[in-house]
Amino acid sequence: GALDEARAKALVDVLEHTTAATARTLEARLLPSATQLTVRKLKDRALALLLAADAEAIDGRRKQAERHADVRLYDCPFDGMATLAADLPADLAAASHALVDALARMLKADGDQRPIGQLRTLVLADLLQRPWETDRPPVTAHLQVIATLAALTGRSSEAGAVNGLPITAAHLRELLQRLEALGVRAPEGGSVTLALVDDDGTLRATSTLDRLRRLARTGCADHPADAGVEQSAEVSGDCDCAVLDRPAATDAYAPSAPQQPFVHTRDRTCRF
Repeated sequence: GALDEARAKALVDVLEHTTAATARTLEARLLPSATQLTVRKLKDRALALLLAADAEAIDGRRKQAERHADVRLYDCPFDGMATLAADLPADLAAASHALVDALARMLKADGDQRPIGQLRTLVLADLLQRPWETDRPPVTAHLQVIATLAALTGRSSEAGAVNGLPITAAHLRELLQRLEALGVRAPEGGSVTLALVDDDGTLRATSTLDRLRRLARTGCADHPADAGVEQSAEVSGDCDCAVLDRPAATDAYAPSAPQQPFVHTRDRTCRF
């Protein structure tokens, strides 16, 4: 009863790939001092003993870790920031960090006055996005920007969000300006989907810019304009018909084309 769950789990994590006999031998050496060590130090000591006793088990742990490796995005305690993290083999991680650090220090030596940490992050982003390479096929990154129109035009300081990460209205305006979307236009090689919400924030409809302009121009299908005359948005609004609303239900197995952007915008992740 002296060994707590965290330390017991640390031993399990280290010893699960070795034989039962080796695990018992190492446990006998580790348990007497286990409660005096931190969890991290206990795990490090167990790994060192396992490496000496059964190197193949270490390789098994490494291969399992590689199968579960991923790139992850986390919330950051600093406003308007997020943490991008990658699980990499130790040698590749060390080499990648050394490269980022070396390039950042080159910028510093050239007279860039920004902190070295900030330069490292900018270097990493440039290496990933490679804006200087125009001959490669374009790759689309999907950003869901949530903001009120008042915040985007500077009449409100209400915060918004990008892909679920909260950012300030000023940050949102900077983002949209960089995407040339404050106008509002789609960025080169990209698209813009507008999400209309009720007063309580419930998603009511989604639309592309082209469709929104077309609906504003043609108005309600049930009250068409006179032949040869385009119906204005004001006239179509007089009949109180909704020209843009939730997508219609379907009894088909697959979601309809209008349902796809609506559900993706509403949920962002798998609801299952």
